[in-house]
Amino acid sequence: MRNLKLKWYKNCWHAVWADNGTQRASLGTTDEAEAQRKFVEFKDRVHRASRPPEPTLGEIMDGYIKNRESVGKDAQRMLYSKSAMATLMPLRPEHLTEEEVRDYVEMRQGQGRSPSTINTELGYLRSALIKAARTKWIDKAPFIQMPPKSLPRDRWLERDEAGRLIDGARMAHVRLFIIIALHTAARTAAILDLEWDRVDLERGRIDFNPKLRPITKKKRAIVPINKTLLAALAASKPGALTQFVIEYNGDRVLSVKKGFGNAVQRAGLAGVSPHTLRHTAATWMAQGGTRMRDIAAFLGHDDERTTAKVYAHHHPDYLKGAANALE
Repeated sequence: MRNLKLKWYKNCWHAVWADNGTQRASLGTTDEAEAQRKFVEFKDRVHRASRPPEPTLGEIMDGYIKNRESVGKDAQRMLYSKSAMATLMPLRPEHLTEEEVRDYVEMRQGQGRSPSTINTELGYLRSALIKAARTKWIDKAPFIQMPPKSLPRDRWLERDEAGRLIDGARMAHVRLFIIIALHTAARTAAILDLEWDRVDLERGRIDFNPKLRPITKKKRAIVPINKTLLAALAASKPGALTQFVIEYNGDRVLSVKKGFGNAVQRAGLAGVSPHTLRHTAATWMAQGGTRMRDIAAFLGHDDERTTAKVYAHHHPDYLKGAANALE
């Protein structure tokens, strides 16, 4: 069934879909709330009826990805992961043994993939299997031994390195991106999404939350604008051709990877990505004695303990009391 929708037709609510022309099924009610409930039940029956009785891992992944797309989740990484796990996809759940998983991990390691990448791929498969078990598509989700994730990178820029990086950014939009990132600790996506109507130069505030953006785990903050950032934004705004702060030739910029990479190369730096700028900003705040809860607010973390795990050791007072106790 394609384009399954709930519609009012001839004094009653119907489930309507496209399948060799428009097809309808009456839900037998004129009450919208009841129709919504029956429509969900109808979709669930259709979905269950269309599922193969003895699915392969590939079919389970397809169902999981389709479900994630239906609730607005980005499925591109899941599709990539499914492609990477091509050797596992023909198996049925009961045939997914620890040996099969171990062989897959060794294969991906041999291809140069990091532990975190492999962990993410198998994590999608595990989530798909758990979902299939919960919806009674399969009897039981097989156990998957997850490989350990990579240790977090602690690469951050010294002040002189940041200056060289800005100097190495020959394109104005890349330079502005770097300055915003270093002075707000915002993620790349948040900066590229930023529009001028959420930049208040008069009151000195940036709101990184688009009005219609769904709430996700990666929360975005409202942060103050310091003097350096204010000067950069004030110089850029008069020449803006779009509503987006980061633009190029009158168009919105969707990626700065190429321009940023060129700037990194000109600056003579290594191991630096756009995310390094967020890590750098948080590190500088910690080194300056900023409270963990304030750094957490900048980063959009709900729990300052998450922030402290990564940045507390940069704080000048880190374990100072414990060290004094040893005098």
